[in-house]
Amino acid sequence: MENLQKFIARPTLDIDRGIIVKSNTTAEFTNELKDVGQKIHQKLRKNKLYTYVETNKEDTLIKTEIIMDLPNGSILLFDETNGYIKPPYDVCTPEEALEIIAAKKDVVDRYEKGE
Repeated sequence: MENLQKFIARPTLDIDRGIIVKSNTTAEFTNELKDVGQKIHQKLRKNKLYTYVETNKEDTLIKTEIIMDLPNGSILLFDETNGYIKPPYDVCTPEEALEIIAAKKDVVDRYEKGE
């Protein structure tokens, strides 16, 4: 066991743009993807994200409506193509990430000192 080294998951340095939802947060997004026959419209009002998608494929029109209830503090990332999305993974601000890294460094330092 003496030859075991310490490893930690490699942090990503990707930075996404987005918003933190509060009760008064409003947003709107519209996009038309002509190459795939799709129109997307979103609006965020009173902690609800309304997403309307129309897809026209092979002369068939498909309409989809999604209403997502979002508690205060929810983070929505913004994608130029698809609009606002709830990330499928935990995200934080760059400042919070630096705090986490500093805390992990402190834990590793204490471990190496045998504390």
